[in-house]
Amino acid sequence: MTKRSVILLLIVCSLVALLSSRTLSQADRSDSDKNASSEKYQRKTEEEIKKEIEHWRNMTDAERKREMARRRAQLKSELEKRRKEREKQGSKYKPPSKAEKEKKYKEYLEEVAESRREFLPEKYALKPTEEQWKIIKPKMEKVRFLRDRARDSVVWTLTSSSGNSSQNGPDWQWVVDWKDKPPAELTEAQKIANELMVLIDKKDTTSEQYRRKIEALRKSRLELAKIKRQYAEAKQELRKVLTTRQEAALVLMGWL
Repeated sequence: MTKRSVILLLIVCSLVALLSSRTLSQADRSDSDKNASSEKYQRKTEEEIKKEIEHWRNMTDAERKREMARRRAQLKSELEKRRKEREKQGSKYKPPSKAEKEKKYKEYLEEVAESRREFLPEKYALKPTEEQWKIIKPKMEKVRFLRDRARDSVVWTLTSSSGNSSQNGPDWQWVVDWKDKPPAELTEAQKIANELMVLIDKKDTTSEQYRRKIEALRKSRLELAKIKRQYAEAKQELRKVLTTRQEAALVLMGWL
């Protein structure tokens, strides 16, 4: 293909693309703002086409061949990249098997049943109507949440692992309010308290390690004091929606 033929082919393709874009623009955009935007876009496209034609016109035949080869390689590379991405996404997703679906459904039913059993002793003791329970239960949930976060009691107590202190001797150990809580649910103060207990039990802990941990625990307990205030406020909110009899029942059960 000669240089003149290549240039003519590019001009024809550019004109066809330009006419097509104008036709689509006139069909899809009827109001004046959109027409103005379309004309601006078309002018920009015309300028780009002119630059492209000028660029190709100034090339030698060898340069044009290299440029076409480069563009074909780039297109092929992009297509291959997209194909691999689709395959990768497809390999990640695996539809759940029948056994997995049944397991998840069973877990869901167990969660529903557990939620219905939640606060069952309290509900039985309070004897509220369903409308009253809709108001009381969320406030009890809030009290329980803050109560668990407000616990910070640490006790140094005497125990005997075998039950026979005369043979094995007494054993001192730390006992905390949050021992049954999973690590993910511990407050910052509770985590630091656990770390400080470990340092105290170690023989090689330095004074600097103690000071850093003590300072961290004091700061975290300032936040804990805020939680305790919120806990007291939550209990007061709960009292407001209870009858005197219901309040007495929750006091007996350790809620208030």
